[in-house]
This record gives sequence, structure tokens and C-alpha cells, in this order.
Amino acid sequence: MARLLTRTSVVLSLAAVPLFLSATNAFAAGIHHGDDYGYNVGNTVYACDNERDGNGVYVEYWGEGSTHGQVWDGNGSQAGCGSASVPSLWSFQVCEDHSGCSGRVYV
Repeated sequence: MARLLTRTSVVLSLAAVPLFLSATNAFAAGIHHGDDYGYNVGNTVYACDNERDGNGVYVEYWGEGSTHGQVWDGNGSQAGCGSASVPSLWSFQVCEDHSGCSGRVYV
């Protein structure tokens, strides 16, 4: 009986692993450029300005087909980030005015 319970516990634990992995996969990628950063959750990208230097921060993104654009953190270094929904998001990078861009992240 104890052996059956042990086997059942192992099987149930292994069955839960894919559920855990799919739940944690919602946050696919993130990248920093100094203290500024960009990240995605599913097909939504976020641009976050964390530096009080007067430089704007944006995420440049690419999606399926000819989808290409930018989303800015419109409130500067105040709390909150800019966001955009991107169908079939493929990659993105975070950029800062007058300072360049990070490398591209593929999701």
C-alpha cells in the first residue's frame, strides 16, 4: 500500500510539472539598458523608464509579418510603464534616447 501511494505521488508530481512550466512561461523575456528595461508578458510588451535623466525610453518590437513598432514610457521615470499588445510577438529591444539600444530579445 505504501509503495502504491509513493508511485501515485511521483506520477502526480510529474504531471504537475508541465502545468507549472506553462504558467511561468507567460513572462517570456526581459532586458535592461542601464536601469531602464523592457519585458513581455504573452504578446504584450512593456517599456519602463527608471532613470531621471531626461532621456525617453521605448521598446521597439517585431511581430508576425510586417508588424513593427515602438511603445514609449510616456510618463518618464514616474511609476508605471508604457505597454502595447503585439500580435504574434517575435522579438524586442529596449532603447533610450541619446544612448542607444540593448540587444534584441527573441521570444
